[in-house]
Amino acid sequence: MAAIAGVLEALTRDVAKRELVGPWEGYDTTPTDLSTMSAAFGELAAGLGMRLEKRRDIDRLAQVLVTQLGL
Repeated sequence: MAAIAGVLEALTRDVAKRELVGPWEGYDTTPTDLSTMSAAFGELAAGLGMRLEKRRDIDRLAQVLVTQLGL
């Protein structure tokens, strides 16, 4: 497991250093992100009185997940 974790870390660091180029430039991921966040955290967001309709809603929920829930 440690060896696999090491390889995954090395790959992640390598990819993070590369420039993001390709036909997807300018592509708006908001609809996909909203769908994913709603499926994963929709009930939690609703319980917090948050709606997931726009990019700023995703950003707000992510901030809550990190700062208040430690995720």
